[in-house]
Amino acid sequence: MAQILIIEDDTDFRDILKELMEYQNYDVIVASDGDEGFKMFLDNPTPLVITDIFMPNREGMDLIFKFEQDFPDTKIIVISGGGVVAGDYLKAASMVPNVKAAFEKPFDMDELLQAVKEVL
Repeated sequence: MAQILIIEDDTDFRDILKELMEYQNYDVIVASDGDEGFKMFLDNPTPLVITDIFMPNREGMDLIFKFEQDFPDTKIIVISGGGVVAGDYLKAASMVPNVKAAFEKPFDMDELLQAVKEVL
């Protein structure tokens, strides 16, 4: 069973993503911000990280670049609901080699599941 780290500051949305992935038989670890997520990854590296862009403490873009530098084999899916600037950030994140997909909230959960399946 593949393991996924979900880093999302919105508690309700994080819980929905966790339940969705667990329903698909993935082993899921969750974190509420970039700092917590990176620490959790160091303790328990996962092949896939799903991360929000706009979060407290360490934002997603900083986190993405940290993964690219320190763990370039870790695959990342980016999600964001950052309003008018979200598209620009998602476009920039998509240029990072280990970012395999990017979704703007709200998005189709089936598309996310398909991306996870392809990445893993």
